[in-house]
Amino acid sequence: VSWNALIMGYADHGHGMEALKCFEDMEHEGFCPNNTTFVGILKACGSIVAINKGHEIHAQIDQNGLLEKDVVVGNALIDMYAICGELYKAQEVLEELLVRDVVTWTAIITGLVKQGHAKEALYYFDEMIIEGKMKPDRVTFISMIDGCASLANLELGQIIHAQVIEAGIVGDIFIETSLLNMYGKSGCLY
Repeated sequence: VSWNALIMGYADHGHGMEALKCFEDMEHEGFCPNNTTFVGILKACGSIVAINKGHEIHAQIDQNGLLEKDVVVGNALIDMYAICGELYKAQEVLEELLVRDVVTWTAIITGLVKQGHAKEALYYFDEMIIEGKMKPDRVTFISMIDGCASLANLELGQIIHAQVIEAGIVGDIFIETSLLNMYGKSGCLY
């Protein structure tokens, strides 16, 4: 618990190198990482784009069979790969997960949009809707609106806007800002 607190604290505050050092010290002292440890260290790897260490952690996760048991670890792995620009690995992890939640879908969608692959993000948004077990949340919508803005796709942006209204997420400053950006980039200034 103490090691996890240190690792998560460092990772949450952008001190990825310190989190990695704690992780190494923890293992050196004979403590085995658990799910919480893996989530924290993956976040640290993403924050400093330590993809090689991320691959090592992924191997440990696979050895422990955690992707089959823990969606939170899977989500952290998707997020780390997306941040580090290894989108194909993020997509592979998504396909391996037996359980997916809104965070899973949002991690892949956000990663794709941020790396300039908005069309692929639209595919995963559609898959999330088709799977039908969960609805997009405000973060999912913001990423999708940003994707529409990068594509200057007014028609799709308007559809997403209607879904935001239908979901009852109105008055959110971040969504409103993304919508303004999307409408501006799509040339719809009225």
